[in-house]
Amino acid sequence: MPVFVSVGLKDLTTMPETIYAAYNRIASDKRIVPSPFSGHTVTGDQNRKAMQFIAERLVRNK
Repeated sequence: MPVFVSVGLKDLTTMPETIYAAYNRIASDKRIVPSPFSGHTVTGDQNRKAMQFIAERLVRNK
């Protein structure tokens, strides 16, 4: 199952180190998108990248 992960490098709620530790354990198709200036928020850019990730896999599976 494909996994898309975004991580805010200034996140004080979910520390980036824990996100990377979990991401590194995933053995499937995956992508991580770091946001160097974001905290515990999801930006429009992150949403766009997530939708692109999903669309690429939908086209591939037709």
